[in-house]
Amino acid sequence: MINENINQQIRINARLFDASHKSIQELNDVVARVNAIDGDLHAVTATLHKAIILADQVAEITRACQLAKTGVTNSNLLDHEEIETILTEVNDLPYQNAVEAVEFSRPTVLSNGTTLLYILALPKVSNRRYELVRLYPTVSGGRQIVLEHHKFALNGEETYAVVGSCSSIGNITVCPEEDLIALEENSCIPRLLKGGHASCSYLRSNEEVVQLVEDGTLFLSNYNGSLATLERDYQLEGTYIVQFNNEVVAVRNQNFTAYSANHPMALPPVLTNITVAGCRPSLGYVDDVNTQNTQAMSGVSRGVTFSYVLEASLTLVVFLILFIIWRKLTSTEGIPTTRVITEDLESPKRTSTTAYHSVN
Repeated sequence: MINENINQQIRINARLFDASHKSIQELNDVVARVNAIDGDLHAVTATLHKAIILADQVAEITRACQLAKTGVTNSNLLDHEEIETILTEVNDLPYQNAVEAVEFSRPTVLSNGTTLLYILALPKVSNRRYELVRLYPTVSGGRQIVLEHHKFALNGEETYAVVGSCSSIGNITVCPEEDLIALEENSCIPRLLKGGHASCSYLRSNEEVVQLVEDGTLFLSNYNGSLATLERDYQLEGTYIVQFNNEVVAVRNQNFTAYSANHPMALPPVLTNITVAGCRPSLGYVDDVNTQNTQAMSGVSRGVTFSYVLEASLTLVVFLILFIIWRKLTSTEGIPTTRVITEDLESPKRTSTTAYHSVN
């Protein structure tokens, strides 16, 4: 329900003014009686009781002013008849009883120096009814749909994104009009919720999503691991909505406890044809890609280093083999040595002996 006129204020001040005047009059009477006490015990007791009542009234007014600063209505200032009068005077208010009216009201206290004005504002709503839904994108194939908002109000003709806080009691939720953003019915979100052809932007992401939607409801996406309960463990892979109550669920070393038995209801799937209008990387995806590139470059660097070492080792082995062959070919070990002696026939003196190798 949409708040059409949040400035409509219903003033409940008649009895508050009377109570204030009576309190001041009682206080003056107490002062006069205290000054004129003649020692009569009954007069003192009666005066004391009136002073206590006066103190309670002043404390109640003070409490109402303090609660109004936090947006809480002090129901002690309003009786059942006053609230029923409000509901009777304004016919299009959707409240079924006085309790709902007080829950949705917004109190304000004004002062002009001598008078306190307690204003109780109730939102006036339209007759249109909307379904309040929450949407969470799943991670599939390394991408997910880009969602700027997660809470939406929709009916057959309109779709609104809820950007502020709404007041809820029972099955009724009231949202101020300034906290709603109208969406084009041909845009991505309305088509995803109502079916048809949707053109959506995607986000590159491989992140694992573990999100507590509300008490007793857990949203898992791109999840590959175990979910532990007191009774048994579950091995999950993919996207899941886990609902539990009065138990503890452990996911990735985190414990989630449910205290409520009421859970949101998952919408049935709708037939939608989705086309990709654009795709952009997320920070997590960029970090993953950088990490993978760094690891790949490290692997290439290690491979290149190993290749250099292997080539150097092979080159050294080849040189060693060639050197050994060359040494074998030029070695004199095992080759016989011949000696040639030449004599001077004309002189009986021998010349020097020269030894050399003969190679056959």
